Amino acid sequence: MKCPGKDEEKKNPFIEISDLSPAAFNGKISLIIFFNIFLALLEWLYCNEILDLKDEIAVELFKATIKYSLPKLKIEAEKCLMKNLTVENILNRAKLATEYNGGELETAVVKFLAKEIDEVNKREELNHFPNSILYRAYKIGMIGKIGDEALSARFDGLKLNY
Repeated sequence: MKCPGKDEEKKNPFIEISDLSPAAFNGKISLIIFFNIFLALLEWLYCNEILDLKDEIAVELFKATIKYSLPKLKIEAEKCLMKNLTVENILNRAKLATEYNGGELETAVVKFLAKEIDEVNKREELNHFPNSILYRAYKIGMIGKIGDEALSARFDGLKLNY
């Protein structure tokens, strides 16, 4: 039985991962950070753990777990992201959670938002949060606490499952 791709492997034994290359990040990260992301991915693939997972590396690994179907790595990256929530990064984490289907991260974001709503509101970022996050916050009465009629009006009468 002939294995598909076997002839191509003989011609070129390299695997190109184009979306995990410095060029794929459009200059948004340094070569050193890219190298650390790649090393962390290799560490996970060979050792099934990452000993010292840094926040900025966890963000990129979290994104990569979807494409490369690495659910256990997704959990580890998500834990790191949840552990390091701050008022400064909560909006980015909220967007990351909704874009990459991070249910645990999304729940952590909503809980953090409930706890730190006054500080987040000072940054005037609430209107930029994904609807799923804001709707969950609305359902637990958090948005009513800050009296934002525009945000409340966004969800009045909606029946969404979040």
